[in-house]
Amino acid sequence: MWKRFEIPGIFSMNIPEESEPYSTENEGSLIIPLPTEPKTEIIMSIIPVSDPSGVTYELLENELRAFVEESIKPVADLTAMNFEPPVEIHSPDLYCSQAMLTLSNRNWWVVRAYAYEGTDRYLMVHWNGPKLLLMTVALKVLISIELFAPAPEV
Repeated sequence: MWKRFEIPGIFSMNIPEESEPYSTENEGSLIIPLPTEPKTEIIMSIIPVSDPSGVTYELLENELRAFVEESIKPVADLTAMNFEPPVEIHSPDLYCSQAMLTLSNRNWWVVRAYAYEGTDRYLMVHWNGPKLLLMTVALKVLISIELFAPAPEV
C-alpha cells in the first residue's frame, strides 16, 4: 500500500505506507526510509542556487553534475555515469534532470534535481541500492514527486 506524503507549499509524493519520513537536524535533509531488504532510503534536500537570476535549464543540469562530482564520487566506487538533460514534467517550466550511476558492487545510484525555471532553489533527491529495488520501489517514489508552483509575486 502507498500513501501520499506532502510538505505544504513545497512538494508531494507517493511513499510506502510503512515509511515514516524524518528530517536531519544539522544537514536539513529529509530522509524517507523504504521498507526494502536490504534497507534503503531516499534522501531529499532543498538547495538554494547561487545564480541571482534563478534556475535555468542549464543551471539545473550543472548543479546535478556538480552534486555527483562533489558528493557521490568521493564516497562511491562508480563504474558508469549517465546524465540525462532536464526535461519538462507535470507542468510548464517544471524541470527534472537525472543521473543514473552504477557502482562496483552492482548497485545503482539515482540522482534527480527538480525545479521551476526562474526560482531560487531546487529539490535534490537521491537513492542507492540494488537494481531490483530501483525498479520495484525507488522509481515508484521518484516518478511521483510533484513540486508545487511558486507563489506568484504580488
